[in-house]
Amino acid sequence: MTILGPMVQNGSLSEAKALIVLMLGSMFMLPFIALRSQIPTYASVFGLRMGLSLVATSTIISITVRLMVLCLLIMAT
Repeated sequence: MTILGPMVQNGSLSEAKALIVLMLGSMFMLPFIALRSQIPTYASVFGLRMGLSLVATSTIISITVRLMVLCLLIMAT
């Protein structure tokens, strides 16, 4: 992420391609973020079974939305 800014500024990478890279990276990191932060919170509030179900549903929806946006970005470039 820190190297994308200079690459966009010197013209070796377009803004659209940098956005595609960031969207792809966030899509792959989302399950790990959910494991580290959301599961303990939701499991403590709603119980283990319901907490896992809520986190899984939320993560799947978020990945699906990001995948759709990523596909739109790829088709636009």
